[in-house]
Amino acid sequence: MNEINVLVPEKVIVSYRLARNGVRVIALLIDTFLSVLASFVISILATMALPQAVGSAIAMLTITFGYFVYFILLEGFWNGVTVGKYMMGLRVRMADGTPVTFAAAMYRNLLRFADFFPAMYLTGAATIYFSDMSQRLGDMAAGTIVVSEKFAKPADQTAPHNYGIHAFEANVGDLRTMTRSEYVLLKHIADRFPDMPEVSRQKALDTVWQPFAKNHRIAPVENVHPLYLMEAVVMKYGRLRGLL
Repeated sequence: MNEINVLVPEKVIVSYRLARNGVRVIALLIDTFLSVLASFVISILATMALPQAVGSAIAMLTITFGYFVYFILLEGFWNGVTVGKYMMGLRVRMADGTPVTFAAAMYRNLLRFADFFPAMYLTGAATIYFSDMSQRLGDMAAGTIVVSEKFAKPADQTAPHNYGIHAFEANVGDLRTMTRSEYVLLKHIADRFPDMPEVSRQKALDTVWQPFAKNHRIAPVENVHPLYLMEAVVMKYGRLRGLL
């Protein structure tokens, strides 16, 4: 199974491309190297800068748990992404398509130890291979999936969603009655729109954007695709609410 369709809370079906096993392995190797390196550096600094007993205790804790803490903190605070995942274009999401929660990031990574047995990541590789949604044990327990996403915006995309002021923000009003759930849904559609099949694009416009635009009195602009107005809404709301 390469893609899954999930029904998000707003009752819209969204498609996700599941991450390929080979790419996940490469991302894991990158993250493992970085986590071990960071643990080693922190341990050395602790033993050099602190009293022997304290430094040794911190070094032991870092070496023992640093690997797990690395994944928990990055996935939990970086919206499901680690350095390795970012380099390979991967992201952890909840199985329903919503952003991963910190609790889920913690659960899926605390269970990494289970993937090591009976041999190094043999259990993890087996569960990913036989799972319908390519989940390892930690993913199953936390209700998460790993998907492929494009972090870099296409060259012809004139309005990135994470910075600046969109050219059509003046056309979308003050957005005072817009909700956070509407923002999450519109941002997800805007981010995925270039990769969506034409049928899914039209369905998203008909079932999500058109009712939203009518409810918030956003009039169409002649010769301007609705996607640009959707981007303007996402950027304006996100900046006003400190979400960018």
